[in-house]
This record gives sequence, structure tokens and C-alpha cells, in this order.
Amino acid sequence: DASGELMDCHDGNVMQWTQGGRFYWYCMGYTNCTETKGVLPPQYCPGMYKKEGGCGIRVDHPLNVYSSADLASWTFEGAALPMADRPVGVYYRPKVIRHPSSGEFVLWINYLAWAPGLERPLEGFPNATYMVATSATPTGPFGVVTPSARMDVKGGGDFALIIDGGAAYIAYDAWANQHTVTGQRLADDFRDAT
Repeated sequence: DASGELMDCHDGNVMQWTQGGRFYWYCMGYTNCTETKGVLPPQYCPGMYKKEGGCGIRVDHPLNVYSSADLASWTFEGAALPMADRPVGVYYRPKVIRHPSSGEFVLWINYLAWAPGLERPLEGFPNATYMVATSATPTGPFGVVTPSARMDVKGGGDFALIIDGGAAYIAYDAWANQHTVTGQRLADDFRDAT
């Protein structure tokens, strides 16, 4: 980054909220990950096969935000989703959109609740969901408004958020729909699915 620190920035999105304005990169911090290769190509994510604490599958990953004027020099803005104010769980793949009327920044993020008795994170993926948080500023802090979005299909996985005019949609795959992508319209305030 601009301070010479190694960027801890994974699986997020880059957004520019005003034409000619700064770019914001919303991403997960996977600090202290020492795993290099897993057992299931092509993902090679060993953490999901181990007890909580494996690489990428921990409950203490921050949602980092970086900003840049030129997409080359990045400034660390901080952790945007305070751990003390969010449900305990594994978070990954953050996406932020902006409501066109209210100007509110709306974060959707994969959320795997951490329940006592889970031996491996893989066992929790059939119940994975999306958590929604909002902020008045692009760097947060974001506050949780919907701990578990109302999805048509359980076990939410990879997803994209799309704004078309004043409406927004989520396209996602999920544990229960195998090789199919599901689309749902978001609520008018973008804080849940319909």
C-alpha cells in the first residue's frame, strides 16, 4: 500500500462512487495465513476441511477497506465491519453497493454462522447465508441490519449484486442448487432479498 505495508486484501470488489472520485476496495483480511495448498483442486482451500482456525476459515477476519485515486497507490482506510458489533462467524466475499436514493452504502457478505459442535467449516456450508450491513460513508463502520437475508435457496455461495435503474438484484449459487445460478430481487432499501 502507500505506506509500504503488504496489502491484506482478498475476494472483494472495487467501486468508484462518484465519477472522477476515489476508488474503494472492499476485501477480507486473511492475516497470518500459512497454508499453501489444500486437497481439492482447483480451489485448494484446506481450511474448510479442518477445525475452525484454518486458513481462510476463521472467525476473526477483518473486512478491510483500501482507497486509491489512481488504482495503483492504495491507502489502508481500516476495518469497516467491527468484530465486536457483528455475529460470530466466518465472513468472506464482501460486496458493497450504494442505494441511489438514500445514498446509503450497503454491504452484502457471505456469512457462515459458527455454532458449537461444528467439527469442520464444511459442515456448516449447507446453512451459509448472507449478512447485510449499512454505512453512511464508504469506509464504514458498517452496522449489521440483516443478520440472515431471506434467500430462496439455502447455503449461499458466490454472488454478484446488480443495480438496474432503482432496483437491485442478487445472482448467486448455493449449496442446495448445485450447478444453477439463482436470481432474486432485493428489497427497495437493498437491505434484504424479496
